[in-house]
Order: sequence, then structure tokens, then C-alpha cells
Amino acid sequence: MGLAVLRNALLLLAALWLITTFNLLGLMLCIFLMLFYGHLFAERRRNYSKNFNSALRTTIQINGHIKGTAEAFSKSGPLRRKCEKFAGRLTAGEEPLAAAVTSALPLELETAIALSLPDAKPQSESKPASANEVARRNTNRLSIASQLFYLIIICCVLILASIFHETFIEPTLRSHLTEMQPKNDNPAQIWAVPLLSITALVVASSAIGFYLVAILGLIPQILAFRWVPLLPVAAARKAAILTGIATTIENRFSLKGLCEIGAQIYHGRTRRQFLKALREIDSGYADPDVLCRADWISAADQAWLQEATPTRQAEILRNISRQNIRHADANLNWIMAIAFPAAILCLATAATPFAISFFSRLSSLVTDYL
Repeated sequence: MGLAVLRNALLLLAALWLITTFNLLGLMLCIFLMLFYGHLFAERRRNYSKNFNSALRTTIQINGHIKGTAEAFSKSGPLRRKCEKFAGRLTAGEEPLAAAVTSALPLELETAIALSLPDAKPQSESKPASANEVARRNTNRLSIASQLFYLIIICCVLILASIFHETFIEPTLRSHLTEMQPKNDNPAQIWAVPLLSITALVVASSAIGFYLVAILGLIPQILAFRWVPLLPVAAARKAAILTGIATTIENRFSLKGLCEIGAQIYHGRTRRQFLKALREIDSGYADPDVLCRADWISAADQAWLQEATPTRQAEILRNISRQNIRHADANLNWIMAIAFPAAILCLATAATPFAISFFSRLSSLVTDYL
């Protein structure tokens, strides 16, 4: 606790020092530092949440003590306070699902179903994703994040170069050239440095925004627009829901009961989807129609579910979730295949007039001296 507070305080002081010392560059470096720290924190929290959900499901399957699992995770980690609260509510005799929801634990849908139906046996646990597939996804995400960090670093270097040029080099060149060539004003020279700084700032801001939305999954409302390609963050969230629905079908649990659980553990747009599904169920729609109208599956996938048996429906839903993740990885790759070279080209185009202007003036100055 004390070390975490001290670390955050030092990061805040470092950010304030960077901003006050280097102005625009300091702001960019501060944002980069926050992104790097946020990336590590988000990855750690995501992995910890997955481990907690997996451990909780395993405990339920072997008829173990849920309270013991909660107490084990309350010793350390980003969920320790919530797990401590969860364990306390279980001790007080509260129902496991209600205690978890009240404690604001990041439950997966499968875990919530297991808490509601202790006898549920999710088959997805016996068929986990292969180690090669998981490693490939992690490597792909790390590669994309590295490209974005590279762009941000390049932009910071260009902004630093422009600030250094305007502060130290430009006054000296201007004074010497004015003495030798009084009428040496060139619009290209005047706009070269501001153009480079503005371009670097725009590219860096775009990279930061894309990182926040596509990698960290912040502002999920943007990913909900139909014109936005399916990205891995949104695909993973949808896959968790589809896997939970598949588990529900296998255990002959009603879709309405599942939607009621989902409305408790989710927030924002996802919660609205579950509430919409509840309204569609009350209106008399069949389960495949409800899934389609809630925007969890497409119309083509709905046709596959219409005449399938429950076991086959669960298998189809899991296949859909895996296909969505693969398509999302492909979408992110082709977006970066276009955006990364385009960003480098924009920076090079903006840096070219600056370099030409600087070296031409330097050459003119050397020639006049000789």
C-alpha cells in the first residue's frame, strides 16, 4: 500500500517536472510515461482477473470453499480489497453471486453462471485455447503496442529537435544571415519548424488515441459504432458473452436467467444489450432471434442456430467467438499495415522542408564566410 502510494506520487512529481521544464515536449513525455505505466497496470489487472475467475470456477467445480479462494486473493494483487469485501459478505451468509456483484468484482459471465448454478460444468474449461494461439495473440498485441510507442517516441524526438532549433540554432543563424543578406525572408523557412511540430503533435495524439481505444479498450462506445471494424478488445468482450451463453445452453439454463445475471454484472452498453435481450424474450422471440437482435451474432450465424440441437448450438457459439477473435486480429493488423507507414510518411514529409531549409541556410552561411 505504502509503496504503491509512493510510486504514484513520484510518477506525478516526474510528470509535473517534465511539463514545467519542457512545455509541449514535457506534456508528450508525460503522456507517454502514463501510457507505459497504464499498459503495465492494465495487463496486470487483466491477467489477475482472469486468474481469479478461473480459480473461482475451479473451486466451484470441485465443490470447494469459495470463501477460501476469496481470502487467498485478498492477500495481494489489484483485487485484494474487493476480494476481502467478498469474503466478508460470504461470511455474513450472503449469496455468492449477490456478494460478488456488491463487491464489484470483475466477474466473467461463465463465473457468474457457475456461482448461480454450482452444478454447471462448462465444457470450455476442458478445451482451452492452445498455447500457440494464446502466444500468437499476445505477441501480436505487443507488436502493435510497440509500433505505437515507436511513433510516440519519434514524435517526441522531432518536437525536441524543433524546440532546440528554435531556442538555440535559429537565433544564431538569423543574426548572421541578416548581417550578410538583409533581405533573406523565405516563407518556407518560416513555416518549416511549426509544420514539423504540428505534424508530430497530430501523429502522436492519433497514436495515443488509437492505443487507448484499440489496445487498452478505453471508451468502448467508439468500438460500438457499426462503421468501426471489429477489434480484439471488442471481440474478446463479445467472446466472453458468447462462451457464457454456450455454457448456459449446455446446462439447460434459461436464456432469460442468463440475461438477468448479465444485467447485474455488466455496465454501460453491455448491460443495455442484456436488458434489450430481456425485452425481446418477454416479447416472445426465440433464443436465436434474441441473440441476433441483441447484436451478439449476425443474421448468417442466426440461421445456423435455428435448427441446431442445444449441444450443436453451444459448439457453434464457441466457434463464432473464436472466429471473431481471429477476424479482429486480422483487422488490427491491416489497420496498422496502412496507418503506420502513412504516419511515417507524414512525419518524413513534414521534416523534409525543415531539413532542406536548415542545410541550405547553413550552406549559405558557410559559403559567405569562405
